[in-house]
Amino acid sequence: MKTITIFSDTHGNKTLLKKCQQICNESDLILHAGDGNCDVFSIDGAYEKAIIVDGNCDGGFAGCHEQIIEIEQKRILLTHGH
Repeated sequence: MKTITIFSDTHGNKTLLKKCQQICNESDLILHAGDGNCDVFSIDGAYEKAIIVDGNCDGGFAGCHEQIIEIEQKRILLTHGH
């Protein structure tokens, strides 16, 4: 079974994300649902396993407002919901 860490609305709080480094290292996938989505890349090793969408404060960084991710025959809708 895959493990997923999900973030949203970090709004530049990279200190908090750094505190989650161990959890992210152990996760198979990192999802960020917008508003500070580029903050997730302050976590070492996150770039390879992060999927992000734009929130209403992101200005198009990810280039999309929603993604459907399929993992182990389950679908996840990743969206900020604005």
